[in-house]
Amino acid sequence: MSFRAFTKNRIRTRVRELRKRLSDTHRRSWSMRVCRQVLQLPYVHKAQTIMLYRAFQNEVDLDSLFPALWKQHKRLCVPRVQGADIHAYEVHDLLEDFEIGYAGISEPRLTLPEINAADIDLILVPGCAFDTEGDRIGWGKGFYDRFLSQEGCHGLKIAIGYNFQILQDIPAEKGDVRMDILVTESKIISFFQESSYAL
Repeated sequence: MSFRAFTKNRIRTRVRELRKRLSDTHRRSWSMRVCRQVLQLPYVHKAQTIMLYRAFQNEVDLDSLFPALWKQHKRLCVPRVQGADIHAYEVHDLLEDFEIGYAGISEPRLTLPEINAADIDLILVPGCAFDTEGDRIGWGKGFYDRFLSQEGCHGLKIAIGYNFQILQDIPAEKGDVRMDILVTESKIISFFQESSYAL
């Protein structure tokens, strides 16, 4: 195991411990704050097709975003793990369109329409840890890095997390995809020139 891989694993262990200690009250409160921050972003207003996720093990819960974005007539999709990759499926209902899938995560049913990565304008990305340069550490499977790296995937990448997941520096490696924006319960950090991105 390389030093960088060892360091990443130590970070994952630490963040996992912090998330386990998170009270339901803080998780709900901070998740709502994150959702409000996301809804204020002009890029969200401009986007037509948005990829979200369903929270797992005390991740930031984005469920309140779904009805808010459907009211804005957004096309929403959610990832489903298939083999070594994730695929995005269009969803319209938080109850009817989901089933328990990979690792106990709520995932969209396979009967739903699959959305091509090239058609997604904006992607909300969970993770283990983030730094102030746009680097992200996932949980070690590489699902999002592979999805975001595929040809034609040009959607704006918005990392979603809590303040305690922000580190000064993380050991990024080749294949780790940088984020464009990071949103937490009290911060919105942009890592790109706004003039360089337009929906």
